[in-house]
Amino acid sequence: MTSQVLAWTGAGFPRYGWVQSPPTATPSPVETPSPVPTETQTPEPTETPAQAGAQEHAVNAAVQRHWRLIEAGRYGAAFDNFAPELQRAQSRARWIAGQRRDGLYAAEVDVAPAILSPTTATARVVRLRTNAARTGCHNWSGTYELRRIAGAWRISKAALTSRKC
Repeated sequence: MTSQVLAWTGAGFPRYGWVQSPPTATPSPVETPSPVPTETQTPEPTETPAQAGAQEHAVNAAVQRHWRLIEAGRYGAAFDNFAPELQRAQSRARWIAGQRRDGLYAAEVDVAPAILSPTTATARVVRLRTNAARTGCHNWSGTYELRRIAGAWRISKAALTSRKC
């Protein structure tokens, strides 16, 4: 490589000229040790807010569907949407007979769902008011427990208390 330089002569006068630069050594490659792979645990997947919101909506829909089926007189379908443990608590025929006798004709339902795990949830009753031909008007409080079975949320426990309106 050549470059132009300003050099001083012995007489004190500057002189311009081209000077050949000394060759530069090419660095030889140096082997850098690779980092040793370490085993790290992959974190468990977590639900995104959108996923959690969709599941809360599905829990709410399961409770709403239960009451809409009873209002419509579709007692068998309402019972069939219970989780197996709740179905075992009372025979299907006895539960349906009790619902038919009561004659529910209106239910106002509002719950606050909470997803506890991918397969369990609760739905706290914010407002539940029922009107039935036999028992009249009741306001309910308490909590539903739900389990996700084969992709569907099903009521597994109803810890509810009522008082007359």
